[in-house]
Amino acid sequence: MKKQTKPKIWLVPALCYAAALLLYFGVCGFHLLADHLHRQSGQLEQKDLPFDSFYAEGVLLKDNDDGGTDIVSADPDPRLIYSPGEPFYATRFTFSAERCNKPGGEIVLYYTTRPGEDFSEQKRLSAQLAADGSWYFDLGGRRVTALRFDPDTSGGVLWRNWSITLNAQKPLADYFLPDARQVFALLFLPALLAAAMLEALHIRRNYLAARRGEGETDGKS
Repeated sequence: MKKQTKPKIWLVPALCYAAALLLYFGVCGFHLLADHLHRQSGQLEQKDLPFDSFYAEGVLLKDNDDGGTDIVSADPDPRLIYSPGEPFYATRFTFSAERCNKPGGEIVLYYTTRPGEDFSEQKRLSAQLAADGSWYFDLGGRRVTALRFDPDTSGGVLWRNWSITLNAQKPLADYFLPDARQVFALLFLPALLAAAMLEALHIRRNYLAARRGEGETDGKS
């Protein structure tokens, strides 16, 4: 009688995790290539955005003693809206500044992808802190129609030595570093898929065993 080989159960989750990693790095590589091609064609141009390139709501520009200008939020919901009139590709949006008087709360960026669309919580990004102390948002090379930058949520915050850059150059490693949500997905989704596949294999094995048992019984009768 031929000895049955015990199935290697560990292969199923191993293959699921390997497939998930390949898919993740494939998507990251696609975004890297897409950004490169858009930069080469001039569709992803890096721009330093002056204050007058925005429509300001609850944000004022104030001269300081150093001969520069400061940004001051005049209410708890300050907004700087960038809407050039035509859709454009956007990758990294950066805000570099020094808070001079008090904490400002959360820094967020909203975006729209269709003309006439309202800003909403579904298309909202929270700021991430860079190593140099600036804040940035990754838009992932999206084609957008408008951006709304909210520099704080408390009002009365004075920002000095500020600059805003659209499509700042993104470090190569940042294309492949997962955020918290992606880490969660890479850890748990392959495990769920492997569990579902193992359960399906178990059901199939039991079904085939039952069919073999019925065949043997019929053969003896």
